[in-house]
Amino acid sequence: MEYIGANPIQPNLDNGRRTQYQENRRAPLGSVIRCAHCGRAFRKKESTSQFCSNRGERSCKNQYWSAHEKSN
Repeated sequence: MEYIGANPIQPNLDNGRRTQYQENRRAPLGSVIRCAHCGRAFRKKESTSQFCSNRGERSCKNQYWSAHEKSN
């Protein structure tokens, strides 16, 4: 599934985030996907890409997993 354009208005709810994360894992390299946390569109360059940022304390990757741990 390919996504075009970014919609950074509101992050998905928890169930939607999990769905987006799984879709990003299955998406082929080179496709445009949405960040599983913030919804920003970016091109998947590596097989492990699910988030638009993964460095630093405030990265989408860290925020996603922090929120996921709190919800469980």
